Amino acid sequence: MFPPTWGLDPDQVDRVVALGTLLPRWELTALYRLRVVAARLDLTLNELLVVAELLVRDRTLSGAEIAGIVGLGAPAVTAILARLEERDLVHRDPDPHDARRQVVAASPEARTMLHRALHDHDTRHLLDGLSAEAADGVLVAVGRAADHGLRRVQRDRWADERIRRSRLDAPRA
Repeated sequence: MFPPTWGLDPDQVDRVVALGTLLPRWELTALYRLRVVAARLDLTLNELLVVAELLVRDRTLSGAEIAGIVGLGAPAVTAILARLEERDLVHRDPDPHDARRQVVAASPEARTMLHRALHDHDTRHLLDGLSAEAADGVLVAVGRAADHGLRRVQRDRWADERIRRSRLDAPRA
């Protein structure tokens, strides 16, 4: 049975199973939401992901770092960065530690644009009819689910990176 339910009280099992069926729907909804936001901003999904990663990390990244994070090749990232720079959504500067490289940061315009696009929904109705205690429980549960999703993405990225590195390090026939 998935998700794992060992060690739970019998009355919790149904809730855990129900939550386990909701999380994949939530993940799929998040993907669709990103596609809608990207289209609304006249960006490709990959362009949106690059801008979002730069904003979330809140530091400069090299093109190689961006390529590794979003899972694209260097030529694709270079083209994406050029398009984003044309729209003043990112800026590139020389790397202070290596004059041969450039580092990229999101612009203030990108932060404003993405913030507006992601915070455009009205959530007031979601808590209608709930007591304050129940609403607080929903907020805790949604926060935990979001944290769980983020940890899962990070774990999957680390696993993918280990696989990629092991393939690069493997002897060639």
